[in-house]
Amino acid sequence: MDPLFGNPGARYDAQKLNWLGSIGKLENVCATWITSPIKTIAQAREREVIVAAAAATSNSAIMPKVLNALLGTRFKIVSGYDPGSGMTLALESGETEGVCGLSWSTMKAARPHWIKDHKVNVIVQMGLTKLPELSDVPSALELVSDPVKHQMLELILMRQEIGRPVAAPPGVPAERLEVLRRAFDETMRDPEFLAEAEKLQLEIEPLSAHEIDALLASAFATRNRSWRRLPS
Repeated sequence: MDPLFGNPGARYDAQKLNWLGSIGKLENVCATWITSPIKTIAQAREREVIVAAAAATSNSAIMPKVLNALLGTRFKIVSGYDPGSGMTLALESGETEGVCGLSWSTMKAARPHWIKDHKVNVIVQMGLTKLPELSDVPSALELVSDPVKHQMLELILMRQEIGRPVAAPPGVPAERLEVLRRAFDETMRDPEFLAEAEKLQLEIEPLSAHEIDALLASAFATRNRSWRRLPS
């Protein structure tokens, strides 16, 4: 579920849900395979770069389109791959050159050998703040100078900040909601939970319910403003 605007056809107001918190962020990156001559985001503006994507509505299909529109990159999206083995085989076999819109934490958990063996070259990161592990990799926000485009990109990236949220439905009594939120916060600090998460290579970078509410309020306020259209 997209915590900001939901799935296509879904009918609910994200601001009316009772958010308990989020387990962690899902900052996306664009990366090319070791055999690709494309090593920087600047080079991705110079020639077409074939990237593997899952469904047309997945991050791996949407994010390269966003970068093409806002940064002038030339990602050619080949969608329809299985998000697991299909995309992995596409890169490792040379069928595609890279992937754009894959969560860095997912890559570390599901494909750690890509990072350990230097099989991928991360050319840009997409988050509201830069990842400490990728301090030398440019942020997409840094590369967008136009104020309106910058604001658009911030809105798109806000959902990654919310990452892996947990929510209760509308109408939960205030006392019960407070108990659920407190239990969530305590779980995020629980040594056994954190130890199990480390075994699974699951990054825990929690957000509180109040932080999620603030992000949603900002996102919806921005969404409701009158904007220019993205370039086609």
